[in-house]
Amino acid sequence: KKIEKEKTGGSISLKLLLPPHLRKKNTEAVIVRSIHARFRHLSYQLKKEMKRIKRKGALLNLIGLTSMIVANYLINLTERTFLVNALLIVLEPAGWYFVWTGLDHFFSGIHDKDKELDFNTRMSHSKIVFLSI
Repeated sequence: KKIEKEKTGGSISLKLLLPPHLRKKNTEAVIVRSIHARFRHLSYQLKKEMKRIKRKGALLNLIGLTSMIVANYLINLTERTFLVNALLIVLEPAGWYFVWTGLDHFFSGIHDKDKELDFNTRMSHSKIVFLSI
């Protein structure tokens, strides 16, 4: 991963060194397919997780905006009782909290996963070569 981060673009080439007496073409082909399959699976799992994070962020934003709208409605009531004032005290900060937490899920939660997804996608299409020591 460290070397891949330093590389700015293009495909990744992975070189695996083995003693000549341990190399077998059939086994090498299986290893290459397995490595590519593993990184494809990791990419699929990350895409699913990113989708879940986006859904959770949207839900948090919806809850926050709804509580803000309810709080705004309660502010405009002509008769404000103790219950209405208590609801206002709870709904306003809760609304802001849910909105900002939802936005945090969208931006910082996805950003970290996006880098990892890019790495796994590039590795799933990488060129893997076995060389003799």
